[in-house]
Amino acid sequence: MSTAWYTPSSFSPIPVGQSGSSSVSQEEDSESEEPADDSEDEILASVEYVCGLIDKEVERGVKLERIVLGGFSQGCAISLVLALSSRYKGRLGGLVGLSGYLPRGGKIYEGRKGFVKSQEVQRMRIFLAHGTKDMLVPMRVFREARKRVEKTVGEEMVEVHEYAGMGHVTSGPEFRDMCAFLEKVVPE
Repeated sequence: MSTAWYTPSSFSPIPVGQSGSSSVSQEEDSESEEPADDSEDEILASVEYVCGLIDKEVERGVKLERIVLGGFSQGCAISLVLALSSRYKGRLGGLVGLSGYLPRGGKIYEGRKGFVKSQEVQRMRIFLAHGTKDMLVPMRVFREARKRVEKTVGEEMVEVHEYAGMGHVTSGPEFRDMCAFLEKVVPE
């Protein structure tokens, strides 16, 4: 069995989101009306690039259910968009999102809206982790993204971990939890 690691760089800054509290349905409604902007197009270009990497692995004979996509910060954002609204939506073995967010935008929302909760899709599980002292991607942005992800795939498909006192970094406990998740979604 071979392993492939790809580490694409980020193309756009992390948005700080909206302040205040609103319901997820209000946020979804406003998201669907957002016009495509340069950052959304850049995110979608990154998603397509990573889809191309997945295409090559599939051509080599790797089964989609053995592919787990993951990323940190902006990499998490790209991974979430790919897993929830690209041509591979719901078909991967899993997703790991660390210290990230789910980007907004009309095209991204339309792709997520088409996510079908079926037996085929139900196998994709998602691991989301975040530090409570992250100053780059604040907890409110992470928690809002988590709600949107859960609304898309179903709450039971998402494993969430928040690490007290951790900033925009990774940690041993986070890696331990991530490894336990990976052992569940991609068994030997």
